[in-house]
Amino acid sequence: MSTARKLTAEALQLDDAERATMVLELMDSLSRPDSRDEAGWIAEIEGRAHRAISGESAGVDFDTAVDSISRDLGL
Repeated sequence: MSTARKLTAEALQLDDAERATMVLELMDSLSRPDSRDEAGWIAEIEGRAHRAISGESAGVDFDTAVDSISRDLGL
């Protein structure tokens, strides 16, 4: 059995929080954040906030948003 398969088998024995932490750390090790990505997210958030405050975007209530995200993720 390869080292990766052994580690995966061991990781699957961890609780949900430990596995989530491990996944995030592994993903972060593959691709470091790019400051241009952060700037893009900031611009997106600011644009959404502006549209919400100005009334241009009515938005959706929390439960509707959660239901939509859950459906999109197949949950």
